[in-house]
Amino acid sequence: MLTTVRLWWLKRGLRSSDLKKYVASAEKIIALKDPRAVDLFLKDIESKDQTVRKTAALALGEFSDVRSVKPLMTTLANDASIAVREASAKALGRLGNKQAVPTLIRTLGDREPGVRTAASKSLSRLGENFWHDLIKGTDDDFERLKDCNDRRAIDALLLALKNEKWHVRSAALEGLGKMGDKQAVPHLQPLASDDDQRVRLATIRILVALQDKRSIDTLIHALGHKDPETRAQAARALADFGEKRAVVALRKRMEDKEEVDLVSRAVVEALTKLEGVH
Repeated sequence: MLTTVRLWWLKRGLRSSDLKKYVASAEKIIALKDPRAVDLFLKDIESKDQTVRKTAALALGEFSDVRSVKPLMTTLANDASIAVREASAKALGRLGNKQAVPTLIRTLGDREPGVRTAASKSLSRLGENFWHDLIKGTDDDFERLKDCNDRRAIDALLLALKNEKWHVRSAALEGLGKMGDKQAVPHLQPLASDDDQRVRLATIRILVALQDKRSIDTLIHALGHKDPETRAQAARALADFGEKRAVVALRKRMEDKEEVDLVSRAVVEALTKLEGVH
């Protein structure tokens, strides 16, 4: 009875607009260890306020309730707040439910070091020590993921393709190329138009290595890129694909009288390889 009354009283604090009062009330509710509190925090994990979401996520990790797993996984994967993602990663480890493992592994590709390390520590708590050894909270995390030879890292590498640092995107590309998974092709294609030349050229090279014909249109589009090296690389790539429908696009490039020699040579070589044009 006493716990019921206290819980009722503390619930009022969760409805307060004063965030300090909310956090204090949440901490006291957690201390009660009353499983009825889970419903309160499941609701608050969808709050518009990131402090409320963070507090609710951490609170859910303190109750062994399987209902919390999927909402925390969703928050970890989608929340814009670094603090909320980090709190969700920690909570999933505390819950001890292995259903969260794939989502935590994907999170190893997060752009924020704190989120990655929180996910790796939770994976360790769930018996996945392999990942904990890879993640140190530096950009070298992505180099280690690239070379880990574990196909479960594909989702983390796909997430890293969105990183703002070119060398991280490049590492992710290399890792996906090593995995040889053609399901990654639609995610790789946009990087053929990346702002960084090194990323564009690496993308084209990996698309060729994967030999997925869905890449043909992407490579034809790259023939019109403003960067000559990208156009030349695209021409060579189309020749390596051996795709006859690329001939029309290559001929258009050859007809451009202002085209630079680097690209013109690549186009002629590609056409020669495709149809024996001299």
